[in-house]
Amino acid sequence: MFKRLTRGLRHTVTIIRALPTAPKRELLGRMIAFSRALPQQFNQPLPEMMALLTPPDKLANSLPGRAQSPFETGQQVRESGRNFDFDRQGTQEALGSLTADDIRQLADAVAAWHLRSPLGICLRRSLLRYYFLREAKVPAYVVFGARLKNSQEGGGLGGHAWLTLNDAPYYENPDDYTGFVVMYSYPVDQEI
Repeated sequence: MFKRLTRGLRHTVTIIRALPTAPKRELLGRMIAFSRALPQQFNQPLPEMMALLTPPDKLANSLPGRAQSPFETGQQVRESGRNFDFDRQGTQEALGSLTADDIRQLADAVAAWHLRSPLGICLRRSLLRYYFLREAKVPAYVVFGARLKNSQEGGGLGGHAWLTLNDAPYYENPDDYTGFVVMYSYPVDQEI
């Protein structure tokens, strides 16, 4: 219980500290909108969804036939009667002043405080980290794993999502991913 309170307080402080700084405040707003819109993306096969959740680079964006992500410039996503505009103009300049740690900490805080999401916290956190770190040109990969739960955990199948960077888990507690069999990794060019 004490660990949860400490973690909640840490995430609250991260959000409060982001408010006075324009780049962090802008990123925080975009992350909240992104997190709220994530559940609607799960109506398609995982590879297609991940392709849409991967920020475009200039070369890939110019390729004919590339599907447009709802998270790209000028697109709006409707969720629960609200519009979220994922305007990416000026994003590189704003992100340029933020570190990967700033992005990770904000993503973790948003994932932790989005309590009404139907998605598990590790999935929300991993997809938030993935999208916004990739947007900042950090070559992270998202990994999806599964394992059998023991009887003390209620049995059944458990899932987990986490990021890797340079073939190593990215800011992930080893207790959280140890024992999971990798089911899928994106982008698919990584060998695990």
